[in-house]
Amino acid sequence: MGRTTKKRKSQRWNSRLGHASVKTTLDTYSHLLLDTQAAAAAAIGEVLGDDVSKR
Repeated sequence: MGRTTKKRKSQRWNSRLGHASVKTTLDTYSHLLLDTQAAAAAAIGEVLGDDVSKR
């Protein structure tokens, strides 16, 4: 996903949540993105038979 797409998605969530700035949204919720990415990597690793969580 490109930088422009990420920026648009962040701005969309910022608008929906009513935060004063995108920074507030990202500071508040960015940990959820990291958790989601780690879970997705682990699920793909299980399917492929590779424990990506140990990398």
